[in-house]
Amino acid sequence: MPSTVPLLAMAAALVLAQAPAQAPAQAPAGEPATAPLPRLVVRGDDTVVTASCELVCEAPVRDANGDGVVHVRGRDLVVRMAPGQALRGAAAGTPWDRLEGLGIVAEDCPGLRLEGLRVHGFKVGVLVRRSEGLVAADLDLSDNFRQRLGSTAAREDGADWLFPHDNDGHEWRTRYGAALCIEETKDPVVRRVRVRRGQNGIVLDRVTGARVYDNDCSFLSGWGLALWRSSKNLISRNAFDFCVRGYSHGVYNRGQDSAGILMFEQCRENTIIENSCTHGGDGFFGFSGKEALGQKKHPNWMFPYKMQGNRRNKFLRNEFSYAAAHGLEQTFAYGESIESNRFVGNAICGIWGGYSNHMWIDHNHFERNGEAGYGLERGGVNIEHGAHNHIHENRFVANTCGVHLWEDDDPGILATPWAKANHEGCFANEINLNRFEKDKVAIHLRRARKTETTGNVFSEVGTEVKLEDGSDNWEDVTGILAGRLKLDDIPGDTHPVGARKQLEGRENIVVGEWGPWDHEGPFLRPLGETSRGVAWELWGVTEAPAVEFARPGMPEGLGVEQRRDGAHWRLELWAERPGPLAYACTWNGGGATFPLAGLLLGCRFEVRVFAWKTDPREDHAAWLREAEGAPVAELPRLSLRYGSGGPAGLGHWDAEAVAGIGNDRFGTLAETRVPLPKGSWLLRTTSDDGIRVRVDGKPVIEDWTWHAPKQHEARLDLDRAREVHIEVEHFELDGWSVLELELVPAR
Repeated sequence: MPSTVPLLAMAAALVLAQAPAQAPAQAPAGEPATAPLPRLVVRGDDTVVTASCELVCEAPVRDANGDGVVHVRGRDLVVRMAPGQALRGAAAGTPWDRLEGLGIVAEDCPGLRLEGLRVHGFKVGVLVRRSEGLVAADLDLSDNFRQRLGSTAAREDGADWLFPHDNDGHEWRTRYGAALCIEETKDPVVRRVRVRRGQNGIVLDRVTGARVYDNDCSFLSGWGLALWRSSKNLISRNAFDFCVRGYSHGVYNRGQDSAGILMFEQCRENTIIENSCTHGGDGFFGFSGKEALGQKKHPNWMFPYKMQGNRRNKFLRNEFSYAAAHGLEQTFAYGESIESNRFVGNAICGIWGGYSNHMWIDHNHFERNGEAGYGLERGGVNIEHGAHNHIHENRFVANTCGVHLWEDDDPGILATPWAKANHEGCFANEINLNRFEKDKVAIHLRRARKTETTGNVFSEVGTEVKLEDGSDNWEDVTGILAGRLKLDDIPGDTHPVGARKQLEGRENIVVGEWGPWDHEGPFLRPLGETSRGVAWELWGVTEAPAVEFARPGMPEGLGVEQRRDGAHWRLELWAERPGPLAYACTWNGGGATFPLAGLLLGCRFEVRVFAWKTDPREDHAAWLREAEGAPVAELPRLSLRYGSGGPAGLGHWDAEAVAGIGNDRFGTLAETRVPLPKGSWLLRTTSDDGIRVRVDGKPVIEDWTWHAPKQHEARLDLDRAREVHIEVEHFELDGWSVLELELVPAR
């Protein structure tokens, strides 16, 4: 931490005394003009502010000790950024995942006003702690930290998943960064904050009484707004759109726990009204918390688990559409009110309310949800193990399922203290006065007891009510009561709901290695490895891009193909001769230049596939005999993404020859000979299920088991240039399947 009277603070005091007063910044309509302030020049790390001022920042300043470049101390201060100035923590062009430190830190500053700040190039842009009555307005906190994503358009990387379940040690900002983080503060006002090209927008950590409105934290790779142990806050008229990762349209839709709004660990009585949370991993993602469930020890041994968790939060007139996973997920919650919201085109379902009780879901619109659901988890409203939930007067249109309520065997959850105190199973829910139009299944009940279904209207649905596993339902035309939310004082002047109507549809989610495209200029998306080599997509460019190599002329043996592919351009490079081939070029289009460099490996894999009856884990020799006469294909790369299908779905082999090979219980044998120069190489594989790799007859990778997609790595050290013989064996037992191999230089 900075000393009480550092030399930089003394210099700053002189600057404050000598600097001329500046003209006040133009105040927004309806607000009083701000008074002129003396200027303070930020010349280095640990600059201390103890009086109201305008900040002048002459050059990037690194937070060398990790506790903040500018430190604000005092009561009722106004800290503003001088016109045209910005505090930067790193030089332009620094990779986002290398940004570190804190920009501005304010602690114990009641009545603080932060106005017009522009802070870029840090892990955390602005951190405010214990500062009651804070006002943060008109901030631009773009271009701060974000992680590089390993997922590509073709495949998901599990390392990209976020883990928001712990934050009492400030894990959110230390792991994932934040543009604005407010901690342990009462009654702050946050308005007109803009965040782009970052991971997380606004974080409220143990904050109460906040008014958060007119902010736009969109096109981020994590969370637009995140709340931890925060209650009685009013969140209105904000845009938290395209806060997403883990999505490739038509390939996978995981979301990886990104969300427009995140709410974790016992957040209560918050009001979420007229916000736009479209195209997120989830539009809203809420979890009552590990402490609330008893998965983490509570400091008070008398902690009452009854009705603990996220409780009595209100959601009114929001847009929760086009999510990679769920429009709104709120689990283990109690007494939530969800009214007059819009849920359209969410991949899995509109509302996921696992183990939530006493929810009011009224007057919402659910349309075309569940197109990419997982099994029976799909459609408009999905609630597992929920009781006393009221689903009234909603409209359901063309969903895979309108309302799905069920109970199943879930011993891990049912053993938690929360479940022992709260769980009643799928019991006494009400589905009344709803309209179902063109849904494949309107109401689906599984092990659902005493469900009331009164006054619903069905029009052109596939199945009206589907009852399974002893479910029962009845109608009672008396006593129907639907709660209605009322809120007259809605702060905010903007109207974000529907403002990005031109981007409707999940097909407009385009995620690259740093996060989602903002649809405002050329955007490069790596596709990763292809069957021939490596490829990229260029979005937002109409005229044909140009490929330019670092040296005149195309490298010998390099294959290049550029073509228009729907709404974007596609570039693919591959090696046409055996062995490694380095490339370096730029792809230029729409006024932007994208450098591309790497190493291609030219080789030919001979690949055989076959159905088997002998379990390879029990009799390997007999299993190999079943491969005799198997159909063969020559492939330039070993990249077999079977998915839930089999060899016939890839099109590499003669269709008639593989017609008898199903999606399960098949084997793959592959081998190649490739010349490599002297040096060290890494052989990497991804497999599901069993894999075995030999190099020059020597086993280097072996995981001959039934397993989910798993990566393995082996190092090859060559004391001279020579040809290497690689052999691969793989078996698929059931479910998902993949077999990939790459060879890269070891660093």
